[in-house]
Amino acid sequence: MARRLSWLAWPVILSAPLLYVGFVRAYGVNVPYWDDWDQTQLIVNARLGTLRFADLWRQLGENRMLLPNALFLADAWWNHYNVKALLYLSAAFLALATALVVWAYRKHNPRASLFALAPFTILLFSPCQHQGTLWATYLSGYMAFAGTVAAVVLLAEVPGWWGLAFAAGCAVVGSLSALQGLFVWPCALLAAWATRRPRAQVMAWCAAAAVMTALYFRGFAFSNTGSPGLAFNLTHPWLTVQCILAGLGNPLLVSSGDGGPGPFSLAEAFGAVSLTLCGFLLLRLWRADRPSSAVPLALAAFGALFAVSAGIERAGAGLSEMFASRYSLYSLLLLVASWWSLSALWRRSSDRWIAAAGGAAAALLVLQGTSAYALAPAGMNAVWQWREHCAYVLTHLRAESDAAITGSLWYNAPQVRSDSLILKKYGLTAFYTSATTYHADGTVVAK
Repeated sequence: MARRLSWLAWPVILSAPLLYVGFVRAYGVNVPYWDDWDQTQLIVNARLGTLRFADLWRQLGENRMLLPNALFLADAWWNHYNVKALLYLSAAFLALATALVVWAYRKHNPRASLFALAPFTILLFSPCQHQGTLWATYLSGYMAFAGTVAAVVLLAEVPGWWGLAFAAGCAVVGSLSALQGLFVWPCALLAAWATRRPRAQVMAWCAAAAVMTALYFRGFAFSNTGSPGLAFNLTHPWLTVQCILAGLGNPLLVSSGDGGPGPFSLAEAFGAVSLTLCGFLLLRLWRADRPSSAVPLALAAFGALFAVSAGIERAGAGLSEMFASRYSLYSLLLLVASWWSLSALWRRSSDRWIAAAGGAAAALLVLQGTSAYALAPAGMNAVWQWREHCAYVLTHLRAESDAAITGSLWYNAPQVRSDSLILKKYGLTAFYTSATTYHADGTVVAK
């Protein structure tokens, strides 16, 4: 009977990815915004024949985005710089990562119901990450994420030197996409440890990690990262801890700049509970089936490392900075690892601790899912309205003041004017007549 009804799982499994693509289609706008203009300058340089490799390798904040920069150039060459197409490309990288997680889970749990796969897609395609979903520059984040997941899965599930080589290649892709891509090296090492990789392969992985890290930080300007420095974190330890917990609780979409009432906001409490629950379940799975714990252990470590690094770096900007929705994807990995561990343990054990953990996990999943789908559409609509306003400003540059251009596009107005002339000449940006209805002052009529 269960097998006959298993086909009903597919609409549930595919609903979140399809909704995600629907959100991109409905709320994505073909206009460069904020850091997109850094990639726009690369396209301008390419058209003028002045592009150098150093331009592709240059540091943007704390990130080196060699491969995403190359994809921006490819989009400009073959697709006339369609910013919205890059949003779909980000969704494709997210789909690849999700498919790898699902494949690895099924490999270790072949008898699990297809319905057990639904939480993976629901979590990883959660609309709580809408800022990254609708921002072309965050293609770098999705590439780093996909490279990390691919490296972890290959290192955990494909034995031998060929598995190691392909995993290292994926790790390089992640590392050359964003700073967080470097976290793949220590996180995947946990997967190698859990699966008892031979010492020679572990040493080779460590050597590759050292080379990649040295290459990444060669000539790195730490003063350009926006971090207040470790001295600030050491003198403000509680704020730093709050920022880390808020980063872990980011998927709840609770924004409270002062941390909310009392010592914890709801999001910080959510982060603390999800971290504790994930640690408990991973420890139990490690003891019950060590190889099966490799992938969720590495993914949870990746999410935790990202929260720690972001909390340390952004503490100087205040707690509210940690509620940027583009950070949500990485924090969701703790819930992904918790679900993997819980569903694997549920068939092996029925003790009261696993039952209690199951209740807590169900509560977290329901709370996160409810808040995401309740709050994210409003956030997406706000992003859409702002981007459409940016498109209006971009198509009326001559009539707009420098202050209006900078305030709308979040970029240097003279540079926008200069680059836009070249982009318009080659038909490479969003100089179009929008179907959107504007008020007289250029603001957008809401959907």
